[in-house]
Amino acid sequence: MIQILRFIFIGFLAAILGTTLWAGSVVALWDTPREVATHPWFIATLVDTYLAFFTFWLWVAYKETGWISRLA
Repeated sequence: MIQILRFIFIGFLAAILGTTLWAGSVVALWDTPREVATHPWFIATLVDTYLAFFTFWLWVAYKETGWISRLA
């Protein structure tokens, strides 16, 4: 099972990196049009994503025993 999960997560990582590289080659992040950056769904997606990352980090920090591991 762990091998299957590793394969899936490697695929996810490849998709994320590929999409980010593609998007960065089409338009620079700082050139995002104002209409996009202020669109409610764009903001909702960013908030959702970053809160999910923070939630995951909090869970890992809670489960880790050492302070260095918790901060990393």
